[in-house]
Amino acid sequence: MTNANKLTFNSPQEAFDFLEAKLTGRMFGAQFTKKDGEKRAGVFIRADKIKGKRHGGSLPYDPREKGCYPAYEMVGGSQDEQWKMINLAGLERLRIEGVEYQVEVQP
Repeated sequence: MTNANKLTFNSPQEAFDFLEAKLTGRMFGAQFTKKDGEKRAGVFIRADKIKGKRHGGSLPYDPREKGCYPAYEMVGGSQDEQWKMINLAGLERLRIEGVEYQVEVQP
């Protein structure tokens, strides 16, 4: 990715708040490192914008407090569309409305 805008967040919670404000139901691209060190990239949509694909009810924890962003993977490394938790501490890149961002999240 060249000529990417740079975003720096002071915490995963700040990154969560940015995504909540910036994402308005459209798909977005994300590249991140999972907590186990595995790299992931995909195209996602905000979890609260998906209807009819939820099983099991609401989450038993607050994803913002855990430093995760719940999203539905539309296209990515896996074969099937599925729910994902994006590790915000490992967030590296975003693509929102055609604008690419290089992301740094402070611990």
